[in-house]
Amino acid sequence: MENQFGIYDEFILRAPAAPFSATLCRYDRITDLFKSNPHFRIALLLSSSSLFFQAEKLSEGKNLNGKEERIKQSLYKYYLRMCFRATPFGLWAGFCHGTFHHKTEISFSDSEAFQSYSRPDMNLLHQVAREFGRKHMKDESVKYFPNNTLYCIGNEIRYISYDVKKDKRSYRITAIEKSEDILAII
Repeated sequence: MENQFGIYDEFILRAPAAPFSATLCRYDRITDLFKSNPHFRIALLLSSSSLFFQAEKLSEGKNLNGKEERIKQSLYKYYLRMCFRATPFGLWAGFCHGTFHHKTEISFSDSEAFQSYSRPDMNLLHQVAREFGRKHMKDESVKYFPNNTLYCIGNEIRYISYDVKKDKRSYRITAIEKSEDILAII
């Protein structure tokens, strides 16, 4: 029997988003780092918007009713996570690409080369689409397209639809009877 498995020459390794050397950032300079590091700011905004806005106030010198030290500690913990942990959570971790050779050597790209890819949550997009549909239902400049999962079987037109209950989606195959009127619309 022929072996169906093989080893690739390349690998992908999950890695922290910031280099270990970045931990040289001192605790007392964390607000400066927050102001100057766009990747750190975006990662924090996506994972903890409330902390982000508190840190914004802190960096602007606003009074936070004695919470300044707690906010600095939280910022520092998040930043250390970005330097040490490779757990895939938001933009706090990334990956690097490597190849296998006769000796082991792993080098990570400079954090300046880090590129993020993020997209909106599907529940958020669903809410935006529903609200847009309500407000612009009769607007003639809006184009509507048929569901791209439509297919015909016998005397039925089937497509995938979903329901939202308690912010959870459940999908199902829905069928309607094929007719000349329906075919003219789609």
